[in-house]
Amino acid sequence: MTSPSKSRDDFQPPVPETRMEGHDVNQQSEFTYVFPKQTYPIPMTGAKRQISVHSTLALVGAWLALFCTLGFQNAFGVFQEYYARAELKGYSEFDIAWIGSLLSFMLFFCAAPAGIMVDRIGPTPLLAFGSVGTVLGIFMTSLCKKYYQFLLAQGLTLGISNAFLLTPAMATVSHLFDKNRGTATGIMIAGSSIGGIIWPIMLDQLLNVRGLSFGWSFRIVGFVVAPLCIIITISIRAPKKPHQENHAENFNQETKRQQDGVMSQAPKSNVSILKNPTFILLCLGLSMATFGLFSPLFFIPTYAVTNGLSSSLAFYLVSLTNGASLVGRVSTGFLADRYGNFNLCFITIALSGIIAMCWTAATSKAGIIVFALAYGYTSGAMFSLQTPCAVQLATPESRGTAIGLLMVAPALP
Repeated sequence: MTSPSKSRDDFQPPVPETRMEGHDVNQQSEFTYVFPKQTYPIPMTGAKRQISVHSTLALVGAWLALFCTLGFQNAFGVFQEYYARAELKGYSEFDIAWIGSLLSFMLFFCAAPAGIMVDRIGPTPLLAFGSVGTVLGIFMTSLCKKYYQFLLAQGLTLGISNAFLLTPAMATVSHLFDKNRGTATGIMIAGSSIGGIIWPIMLDQLLNVRGLSFGWSFRIVGFVVAPLCIIITISIRAPKKPHQENHAENFNQETKRQQDGVMSQAPKSNVSILKNPTFILLCLGLSMATFGLFSPLFFIPTYAVTNGLSSSLAFYLVSLTNGASLVGRVSTGFLADRYGNFNLCFITIALSGIIAMCWTAATSKAGIIVFALAYGYTSGAMFSLQTPCAVQLATPESRGTAIGLLMVAPALP
């Protein structure tokens, strides 16, 4: 019989399989110390590990994706004004606005299936599909002469393709950044603001200053977008764990199940986020908040011309609005990491609504410019904070789905 004073070092550690058989986790045993629960510790995902070549390239690729998709969409106010006096002169402002509305609807509505698919097959196939479709839609728009052709090419084709280029990029960045997700998202979405600055200036120089035809102006846009899409597809890769880390994680998970007496279960469906009432409330709230989000972006050039401003200055108003949104997106993303995503999102939504109600009061040149800057800052910040809010409520396996489903919210209004 073993003496109580005998040292524990005299015992031989039992084999884990033998020790686990019939083991009761509630029973204290003197052999407990020989079975480590984290033999292979899972590495932490801290800030140091988030900043890598992989994550940096993905962030650059996502920035370019926003530049080519939402950035180009934010410049639709330029097309609204140009179509009304040139290509679609016989159509009303309301009819022309349907092209931009269809573009926005298809981009955000198709983000839901794109988000579900990126969680299942990864971003690369979707990015390749979106890149080809985006370039095709731009070149087909350059050949358009009739109203229905603009609807099919710029509204339908370009909208669907942009969704499959935008959503995988945003989902991948949300996987690679955790602690600084708000800042990374702000930098990523700043690409759309830069696009909203550059595209109107570029189109104004081509159409108004150089006097190029609409067809060749749009083809030049396609020649710029095509190599950027190649860079996007190459630079964005799904996050992969080393074999050792996967082995360690699987070992620890299986050990935990065996110790708790729980059988292995299949993972939850990706759409389980729809059972989260907080997520549903977030989608409904953002749907209401974005009901008139794009109206100033689409109509501010036309509104400026109606109030006596020149067409050239009206083009630059879109750039001013997106320049202010650049500052709003980056600054609020940085603040959201410290004061909370939902807190900043609520504040920016409230401010955007208040500023939007002051739109018709701005009739002078200075008033319209101030309105463009103020609305650009708050509306850009509001859009930047949507993605971190959705990712905060989702599991790592369903982040792409959550982003895709959330982006349907602004599609319905």
